[in-house]
Amino acid sequence: MIRGGGKENFKQMKEFYSSQAFVDYVTDAQAASIASFEQEMPDVRTEEETPAGTAATLDQATLLSLKATGKTNGDENADITILEFADVNCGYCKRQIAQSRTIQTIMDAYPNVNMIYKNMPVLGSYEPAYVMECFGADSSVEDYYTFVEEVYGSSNSNIENLLNIATLL
Repeated sequence: MIRGGGKENFKQMKEFYSSQAFVDYVTDAQAASIASFEQEMPDVRTEEETPAGTAATLDQATLLSLKATGKTNGDENADITILEFADVNCGYCKRQIAQSRTIQTIMDAYPNVNMIYKNMPVLGSYEPAYVMECFGADSSVEDYYTFVEEVYGSSNSNIENLLNIATLL
């Protein structure tokens, strides 16, 4: 077993993260994540079809499907829904959710806007996303989004820390 610290483990960890098996695992995990996203979101246009800085529009059936599988933060009947895919291992996602709170600022300013958060682990372990999904399955909308903000505000996204955050809520 590899422990996460100490000089004695550095060489072993470096070999593990440099191994072809690990590279293959990450590549397969990313491909599975993208395939799952594409299956769940068949009507979203590609980047070539949707220029940066513009919004893609979902049909009503896709939006209803997303609302059924996620937790809507804000008015369920809002005119505008922001769909946010984020990865707890992504520094940009952490900054947006925990620090600048861009989407929450928009929702506070415009009551006809709501948001659905979806985990999209791409940059690391899937375990934090699993913990977040499990917490979300058994919690209220308010508790879930409080948990999401706490997780992104934390400097540590390992399982033990996420479970500690969950037990505090």
